[in-house]
Amino acid sequence: MHDQPVEDIHNQDKKHENSHTGLVVNAFLFDTRKIGTFWFLDSFDTNEFQIILWLVLWWKPVRIMVILSKMFFAGVSLFAALGFVLYGGR
Repeated sequence: MHDQPVEDIHNQDKKHENSHTGLVVNAFLFDTRKIGTFWFLDSFDTNEFQIILWLVLWWKPVRIMVILSKMFFAGVSLFAALGFVLYGGR
């Protein structure tokens, strides 16, 4: 899949021309093949987890959920800061 010639990628693009999400699908497939960003898809799960925590807190505030939400946000902030420290100068 990653070793396809450029012509094959362009032919796949033509298959998606008639769909409404064709441009998004083409851009996503092209970027992930060139850069290898499939690991980034895991971050969507963590974002959904945080949104669920916020919705539960809004609906019925529970002390343990407040603590979990703050710990999760602190962990995400820590990893973001480490990412900037390690890769910020590149």
